[in-house]
Amino acid sequence: MPKVSVLIPTYNRSGYLIEAIRSVQAQTYRDWELVVADDGSTDDTRAVIEGLGETVRYLYQPNQGVSSARNLAFRESSGEYVLFLDSDDALLPNALADLAAALDANADCDVVYSDGYVVDENGTRYTRLSDYSPRPFVDALETFITGSPLGLAGTMVRRTALQHIEGPFDVQMIGYEDWDMFLRLKAAGCTFHFVPGLTYCYRFHGGNKSAPKSSLSEKRRLSLVHSRLKAMNAPWFAGLSSSARYAFFANLLPTLLCGDRARQAEVLAHQAFRNLPAQARSQLLYRLTVNNILSHGAAREDRRRLWTAIRLNPANVKACLLLALTLMGHNLPEKVLARWRRAHAAAEADDPVTRILRAKHVA
Repeated sequence: MPKVSVLIPTYNRSGYLIEAIRSVQAQTYRDWELVVADDGSTDDTRAVIEGLGETVRYLYQPNQGVSSARNLAFRESSGEYVLFLDSDDALLPNALADLAAALDANADCDVVYSDGYVVDENGTRYTRLSDYSPRPFVDALETFITGSPLGLAGTMVRRTALQHIEGPFDVQMIGYEDWDMFLRLKAAGCTFHFVPGLTYCYRFHGGNKSAPKSSLSEKRRLSLVHSRLKAMNAPWFAGLSSSARYAFFANLLPTLLCGDRARQAEVLAHQAFRNLPAQARSQLLYRLTVNNILSHGAAREDRRRLWTAIRLNPANVKACLLLALTLMGHNLPEKVLARWRRAHAAAEADDPVTRILRAKHVA
């Protein structure tokens, strides 16, 4: 049985896949197996893999999504440690040695993670991922519920930990499935350990499904909503601090569910939301209404929610003013809010990743 299983899901990315596979074959650490799960590719993926030697185990399935492909590769692998590598990324030669050594040295640790380079489609290194996602992060459940501190790149997990959660990836998700998996690992009691150094290249090329204007952006949003609702219904959710639960709903209601008034109503009626302090619920209702009005115009439901916000906290002056605007005339709330947003807007991001995505017209 190999010590490490490297698992690559792929779909129509034969050009990048070659580099990903060769980065595994170039590892200084040799006790590994490589499994590629082809999720129904229609390009020359199979031929490319056949030309890369017998060290690659090739699996094929009809197109079912990246989570299903990763689960297939996981079921068919056997390594004590598991590393998931996206087919457009690449490992540095020291990756498996550094990460496996960290798990060997920390018997009570379930997941180790590292830093890496952000590169463009040609492999040009621009910056480090830690410039966008702090390394190390606080190893606590609330870190995962209020943000997305960790991705799959440069991360290695004990197989025994993955066997204790369903999937391990949720096949209903085609985006944020890694965040969902790590959240469930943390909720199950797993520990995370940072390994200093760089182990991978994370590629931004404009075709990433995570790009803001990706053709999959709406499906990714729905995937994240699905995962958030799972978390809200989990037995451990009530044990989070009120600040963590507030941050959770501040992301879910005004942002992910903006304009989706039916699903907003379900969340607002949920006991997890009703358990928040009155002032927190008042502020969330105000923020939710602001985003709804800016995106879709004022509606009767928005006025009702503002009334509720004021009843929960009569000192919520902003809610009082916004309610007055909704009663004064057609389009007035939208115009006032839009002007205020423009006056207080933060400077537009201008970093290497944003420039890559803008050049591809996906940001």
